[in-house]
Amino acid sequence: MSLVFWTQEFFKQAEDLLNNDPKLVGTLAGIETSILLRCDNRDESYVVKLASGHVSTKSADPQEKTEFTLSATYDEWAKIARGEEKAQREIVRGKVKFTGSWPKMLLYINKLVRLENEMLAKIGLMVLQY
Repeated sequence: MSLVFWTQEFFKQAEDLLNNDPKLVGTLAGIETSILLRCDNRDESYVVKLASGHVSTKSADPQEKTEFTLSATYDEWAKIARGEEKAQREIVRGKVKFTGSWPKMLLYINKLVRLENEMLAKIGLMVLQY
């Protein structure tokens, strides 16, 4: 069964795959944060919450208050999901806009990079329509 990228079903499937990885759950222990993922050219945003080593996702208002916000176009998010680009590199290049506390982000960076890598590996297992 294929999933459409950047939909509630896509984020729920990613959430389930990530939460069923005991090693990742251990890696994320100690991070309590929320990240708004905003798609600038579509009216679809999602909040990713990290708490007690687990990931939860939900559809969100594009202006929802979270600790961090990452915003980009749909095409940019698709490039990241396909592994063509890395989120942190795209932040530096300005293709993904970051808002939030840089010091706090730097505190979490190693664990968040691990989360990104695991999420990309899990996305690679999905049959996605872009």
